[in-house]
Amino acid sequence: MYLTSLNARQVGEASGLTCPVLIEWEYGNQLPDIVEIYSDGAKVAEIDVAASLQQKSTTVSLPAGTLVQVHVCGRLFEQETLPDETGREQYWKVFCLWQSLVTKALPGTGEVIPDPPKPAPRITSAYVIPASAVFLAFPMPVILKQRNKIRVSWASAQAFGAFLVRWNSNYDNQLNLKWDARKHSPLGGEVRVDGEGKSGSFELEGVLPGLEYEFVVKGRDSGFFGWKPIYSEWSSPQKITVPENLDSLRQYMQLSNLDTSQGIRKYLFVDAGSIKSFMQR
Repeated sequence: MYLTSLNARQVGEASGLTCPVLIEWEYGNQLPDIVEIYSDGAKVAEIDVAASLQQKSTTVSLPAGTLVQVHVCGRLFEQETLPDETGREQYWKVFCLWQSLVTKALPGTGEVIPDPPKPAPRITSAYVIPASAVFLAFPMPVILKQRNKIRVSWASAQAFGAFLVRWNSNYDNQLNLKWDARKHSPLGGEVRVDGEGKSGSFELEGVLPGLEYEFVVKGRDSGFFGWKPIYSEWSSPQKITVPENLDSLRQYMQLSNLDTSQGIRKYLFVDAGSIKSFMQR
């Protein structure tokens, strides 16, 4: 065992948004190379065990007036695993100790100071990808093989582990559709898009022609061991209307790069069958 005990307590009054917290620990029968201290997933201190002569405590500044969770972890230099007492390699987080505590707010106020919100992402584009998206190598009407969908892209000034995307539509106001995380339909819902980074995209399939859709995005960090997720604010909404489907055969052919200046009759019958058969493939 690398660490056997942990004690975290506030040792001074808050100053602004932070307060001093003393972190104390004891070593076991195995010594790590370094001790890392995390608060709500963010590393706040690192101690070199040998260079510090097996230092067993340190004071860090943590958010005041709120619930915080402290993790103290022993690690080896540049290693993701450590051997346990039997010699078996284990992931380093297995050996971490943790403690929750509520820090005190500014003197005399009793006010809980919330964590400052993280900046909201910004939706950079939203456009409809029409169903008619597959072309043949020779002049032929577009083959309908896909449903209409909307692609939404976003960017953020800060990296997140995932993004939440919500959408709603104006389908029949009498239904009073709301944001609903339990639903994932073309009419309204929410989905989590995983992937570390500052940008991302999402495609909503099966959107209905003629409807207006509204999208918002926010960032999500899971925190240490998935405890106490941290979210950004929601982005500004982005609205987009899905165009009506085509109701003109001539327009359909023109969009398929066919010359209709001399009429469309010559395209109605081809060796492989009628144009209707091609449209239904």
